[in-house]
Amino acid sequence: MKLIKSLADIDYSSANSIAFEGTVIGVLSEGDGDKRPFKFSIKLEESGELLNANSWKFDNLQTIKDLVKSSDVYRFEAVANTFGNYGQQIRVGNIQPTGKKSTKKIVKDHDADTLRRDISVLVNTYVKTDILKIILNKLIFDNDDFFKWPAATRIHHNYPGGLATHSLAVAKNAVATWKNYNGDHLDIEVIVTGALLHDIGKLDEYKIDGSRTVYGDLIPHPVSGAERVAYVAMNNGADPNKNMKVLMVRHIILSHHEKLEFGAAVKPLISEAWIVANADKLDAEMESINTTLDNLTMNTESDRLMSLDSGKILKWN
Repeated sequence: MKLIKSLADIDYSSANSIAFEGTVIGVLSEGDGDKRPFKFSIKLEESGELLNANSWKFDNLQTIKDLVKSSDVYRFEAVANTFGNYGQQIRVGNIQPTGKKSTKKIVKDHDADTLRRDISVLVNTYVKTDILKIILNKLIFDNDDFFKWPAATRIHHNYPGGLATHSLAVAKNAVATWKNYNGDHLDIEVIVTGALLHDIGKLDEYKIDGSRTVYGDLIPHPVSGAERVAYVAMNNGADPNKNMKVLMVRHIILSHHEKLEFGAAVKPLISEAWIVANADKLDAEMESINTTLDNLTMNTESDRLMSLDSGKILKWN
């Protein structure tokens, strides 16, 4: 049985027996008897990476649910394989306590009510145009999935509630920038709306367990997000190609990766788009840095981080 310390150690090419130590982060679904396994996420103790697994051993389900609020490290024995149309999976069998407490930062379930309230405060403070409020209500406040979805597969905010957490942080970063550079050439309600919705297409690009969809591979989230905004606008009497505020919000979503080689559909062409792109980059990088620092001992350097263009980070305090 191969001992796994990071996601890179996993071989899905055949039914490989593996074992790893980690802490349970959340239950993704409780399954349905002999029809569907229950699914859950685990933070690997060695690397701090998030791993999604499933199990048909329903006698373990209550233990897994109890461990969500715990920092107890368990040993998981599983099979890694590619299961037909279901793709790559980790199927957990036995679980055993190790008697250890995690030294890694544990991501708890985020409070959807608190996120909803904080986003509502931003919207009520800065967004006054009716069509923008309608779009935000439809895509965020009337959409429970927005508060359940992860924001990424691996690099940042890759946990339940990560999409809303990241979107709120980006909006706060963008508002802080607007306050420093406020003037006639910045529209704050376009900034806030674009920041809150910049990743809304990830509801199409990812499943709730963080795995990618075929649709998302074909239509990346900057495009599907702009399409979502256009659809709501059209169904509420606004032409998304002629209403300038709606058009600028769509441009922010399409350009928030800043560069074409980073996945942007178009480069930012308005000041508001530059602000959101940089607010997004800052939050993603800081999330990655802070998670890495939580997992380092004092006066040590990290491995190379993809989020920092393969740069490293030193923990010194």
